[in-house]
Amino acid sequence: MTDTATLTMTMRTDLRAVADDLASAIASDGIAAHEAAAKEFARRAMHRGLVPVVSQILADPTAPPVARQRAFGRVAQALALDLSAVDSDHGADGDVRAHVA
Repeated sequence: MTDTATLTMTMRTDLRAVADDLASAIASDGIAAHEAAAKEFARRAMHRGLVPVVSQILADPTAPPVARQRAFGRVAQALALDLSAVDSDHGADGDVRAHVA
């Protein structure tokens, strides 16, 4: 991801694919550069009941960036272990677009 371009990440139905995309973006630019996507990912993880306390840390923009990045890793790991990782929340956000700057 480049600093000059604003990219749009589609919060697709498959949260595992979203986790991969967001992991790459966070690794490139840091979590603060992808605030909206991180919050939406955390919201969807909480909706699924995945590590709710850690998901709250991920969603908290006042938490230290390193804590949020570790929280993202833990949530993504929990998601990978969740055998029913197909998001069924189509009515609320089946095609939510979060800006990744």
